[in-house]
This record gives sequence, structure tokens and C-alpha cells, in this order.
Amino acid sequence: MAKYNLKKSNEVKNQRSILLFESGIKAKATLKAYTNSLDQFLKFSKVSDYDSLINLEPKQIQIIIEDFLMVCKRKYRYGSIDNIFSAIQLFFTMNDVMLNFKKIRKMFPEREKPYGDKPYTTEDVKLLLDQTKTLKFKALIYLLSSSGVRAGSVHELQVKDLKDMGHGCKALTVYPNTIAEYHTFISPECVKSFDVYFEQRKKKGEKITENSYLFLTDRDTKFCPEYVSITMCRLALKLHDRKKTGLRYDKMASHGIRKRWDTILKMRHDVNINLVEKMIGHSRTIPLDNVYFKPTLEQLFSEYLKALPDLMIDETLKLKDELEKKDNEIEMLKRNQDERILLLEAQHKEIAEHIKNLKS
Repeated sequence: MAKYNLKKSNEVKNQRSILLFESGIKAKATLKAYTNSLDQFLKFSKVSDYDSLINLEPKQIQIIIEDFLMVCKRKYRYGSIDNIFSAIQLFFTMNDVMLNFKKIRKMFPEREKPYGDKPYTTEDVKLLLDQTKTLKFKALIYLLSSSGVRAGSVHELQVKDLKDMGHGCKALTVYPNTIAEYHTFISPECVKSFDVYFEQRKKKGEKITENSYLFLTDRDTKFCPEYVSITMCRLALKLHDRKKTGLRYDKMASHGIRKRWDTILKMRHDVNINLVEKMIGHSRTIPLDNVYFKPTLEQLFSEYLKALPDLMIDETLKLKDELEKKDNEIEMLKRNQDERILLLEAQHKEIAEHIKNLKS
């Protein structure tokens, strides 16, 4: 019995270093990326496992890390190196191995001008839609372009995360019931694309409920976290004016659409930047905003409507929206004019009564 317990204890001990590492990571996507980087480092070190790695002398580990950095500098740019060594640093920190990472980071290459910093144009998005026959992908493109959400947030979205807002739009709750929760909106053309996509799913026998996911794979299963990014990389190959330098394009496949959304809203002179930051889910841009700045959904939507015509892709819907706005403005002017006439008539009547009283 004692031998069994000892064996069980050793099994737990063999897992401890990597379990400690994983406990320091909250996001699934970060865990996957960091684990891949750590595996890459372990393979380079030629050490059999992670527990053996942390049992080496710190000075020996330091040398291995520095040698690994020399190899990485020949293969990767600054951003990739920073991500890889952030994973390595976290692993050793969580396992109480004290190393000189200040020295290691001083050895990093210089930062270069970032690639992939250009936003999509409306013409880019239109081209993707025109060349995409799949209703699911059309709805996906409309969602990304009209809401500005990150590709990594889409797989968790459900029907209950949508709420009618008027003007043919819907509110969208992103990362619901988490500390990162925020609200954005989707356009009328996006809403229509979902109606068509959902109708297709219903014809296949699916019962759409509030708990249904907005998107399903061809096997009727939930998207995996990487599905949207992989899909957008494939679809973006159809954009002929994307320029490639090395391994990177000047327009990122999925994040380029998010940059388009942010650029369109912030280019308006009448926009409230703080509200735009809320709608795009930037949580740290303005200190303490998450604690003190709490705009209502209606206030956010009012700001979104200002940029809606520029966000929409279909020229017909865009012109229709602008026409409705003009009609509303004309109606408002007529209403104000009628109210002014009534006010003048009332004032005229009051003066006439006053003159009559003076004569009598």
C-alpha cells in the first residue's frame, strides 16, 4: 500500500512543473500558443522532459536560453521572439527558477516597422462577399465587418447574445458573463445574412433556439477557437491587392476587418472616442474606464448609427439608410416649423388680448 502511494506521488510530481505553468495562464488561446513555444524550447534543449529541465543548474539553463535566442533571431522577427520568450519566462517563474531575463531581453533584435497594419477597404470586403457562395461565410464576413469583433470571440457567440435595437440593427454581447464582456452592434445587412443562413439551417432540420450558436461547422458542431482565423486566411487569398513581404501580408486576414471598423468610426469628427473604445472591446486604453465609465446600450447605439452608412457594404442599403435619415431630418424640420408656427400664433393671440385689455 505504501509503495502504491509513493508511485502515485511521483506521478503527480512529474506533472507539477507544467501544471504550475498552465495555472499562470487564463486564456485558452494564450495557453495553446505558450505551450507550443515551450515545446519548441524543450526540443532545442535536448532535455527529456520539463521536470528535468527545471532541475538543471540555473547557470546552465541561462546558457541554453541564450543559445536558443541566437537561433530564433535568425528565423523570427521581434514580435514572434517576444511571444516565445514570454512563454519561457513564465514557465521558469512559475517554477521558482530565478534567471536573468533582463539580460535576455536586452539581446532581442530591434523592433521593425510592423507588417499587416493596413485596414481592409470596403471594396475588399465587397470582393470577399462577391466571391463567397457559402451563406455561413457571407454571414461571418458581415459580422466581422459590421461589429468589429475579434476573430477569436466568434466561436462562443449564441443567438441569445443578439438583441433588437431598431433601424434594422441588433446589439451583440461579446464574451458574455466574463470580465471582458462588452457590447457592439451588427448592421441591417448582417441581420439579413443571418436570417438567410438560419433559414438554411432550419431546412436541414435544426431547431434554432436562444442557446444555438451563431455559426456551426459543416458537421453541425461548434466552431473551434481557430476556425474563424483559418477561414479568413483562406478567403483573404482572393484579395489581389494584398501585398506580401516575407511571410506576412500588409492586410491581416481577419484583424484587417477589425481595423477597418475602428478606422471608420474614429475618422468621424462627431464621434466620441471613448464610446468607440467600448464598442471595440479595448479595456485598457483609458485608465479606470472599466470602473467608472458605464454608458448605456442606447448611448453606444446612438454613436454606432453615426457610422452605420460607412460600415455597410451594399450600396443599395447604404443609400436607403441615408434616405431614411434625410426623411427623418425633413420630418423633424417640419415638426419644429409647425411648433414654431403654433408658438408664434399663441404669442400673437396673447399680445392681441393684452392690447384689448389696455383699450378697455
